Amino acid sequence: MTVDDFAAKHRDLVATIHAWDLDSSVSLCAGLLLCPVMHAYTIALEVLIHTIGVHSNGTVCPDVTNIVEMLNGLRSFIDESDELPRDVFVVNVMTEDGNRRFLTGTWETSEFWVQQALDTLRLAPETAAIKNLRGQVQGLLDFSEAALDRNGLARYVAGSVRPVADAELPNKEDLARAVQTVRLEADYLPRSLEIFTSSVEELLERHPFLRVSSSLVIWALPTATSAALRILVLRRMQETGNMRQFARALRLVQEHLFYDDLLGRSEPHIHCDKHLPPPPSDLRWIRQTAFEFEGARVAHLVLVHDDLQDAIQSGLTSFNTSALQSLLTFQTHLSRSVVRLRYGLRREGMTIIVMGGLGRGFAIPPFALPPNWYQCTVHLSDALALTWLERAWLSSVWRVKKDVDWLRQRGLHIRDEEMTSGYWATGGQSDVSYRWMSVFQLRI
Repeated sequence: MTVDDFAAKHRDLVATIHAWDLDSSVSLCAGLLLCPVMHAYTIALEVLIHTIGVHSNGTVCPDVTNIVEMLNGLRSFIDESDELPRDVFVVNVMTEDGNRRFLTGTWETSEFWVQQALDTLRLAPETAAIKNLRGQVQGLLDFSEAALDRNGLARYVAGSVRPVADAELPNKEDLARAVQTVRLEADYLPRSLEIFTSSVEELLERHPFLRVSSSLVIWALPTATSAALRILVLRRMQETGNMRQFARALRLVQEHLFYDDLLGRSEPHIHCDKHLPPPPSDLRWIRQTAFEFEGARVAHLVLVHDDLQDAIQSGLTSFNTSALQSLLTFQTHLSRSVVRLRYGLRREGMTIIVMGGLGRGFAIPPFALPPNWYQCTVHLSDALALTWLERAWLSSVWRVKKDVDWLRQRGLHIRDEEMTSGYWATGGQSDVSYRWMSVFQLRI
């Protein structure tokens, strides 16, 4: 949803915002983003900040009760947006200068994708352009670390995920400190942050610092740190003609995680790769392997790499459509692989598509799924997280998919099931119980 779309649906709200002062209203909303009790309202606060940037043109200085009143009026918008924040408010990455914290916002496993960008960037030669880029990346992370430390936001502190009947207000001292944190004197703005500073008209996801006057810069979107860093790295790779080399290096980093970490942490297994057909030349962006688990089942794992050139052009919230662009080839290859494993080995099993890149989703077309063969699509970050929960993660995923299929056969359909961060433990088909699972919706 664009700011114009939001404004068209909330004309009364925009009329109120039109009378607001840009400086005070953005500072207040940005400060609220630094308060864990307001975490559930992240998407609404971000939309308000963008709307204020476009439509505010007055002198009225709103107070926190005005903002909260608006947030309570946007409850249905929050529910309809389906953009719940992560359950962790503050995350952490490792840099050459130590650990650095930043806010998650609504970005999924944002720390993992930033870490991937940092690890890949370390492989780049020490040219002047790369050195400058590393300094800018480190500058934003250093600022975020100092800002969160000033506000007492510890690593992996949790925040509220769903809005309550009435928004809970942070105490006055915490809010005053947060608002003061996001306001910077322009003359003292570190040079490394200038690349992240914008005028009102520019995208705050790329430039989270907003210059509202010649003397004042506001950290307008504290939740955009991960997006701003990833976009900057991709844009700089594109501008310097290094996108192909960076993409190749990222693939090497993620294939190491895929083969050594993801598969290495799994239970001992017997490989079945000889039963897989070789990938066609126009599917060079995929890697696949197959092996036995639980002694009688087969796991078919497919790593799909992202098209970073398309990611920078279409944005991090877009979908990779490489599989759709090679629809027949992709469907034929995966179908052949599944059929060979299912009927050649006479084993039941599943295909797990693991999405790499820097956090985008993938549009995956359907392919052959014989009886007792299931499909699961996860981000590389979530697949690795499952291995940390238990070594027999493949068995856990298998049980979930089998239970979901059993429920569907009896008329209970799960819509938008999220296999990326949860799994079930079952006590038999008549007693399906949750052990830990992300939120999903049921449709009967």
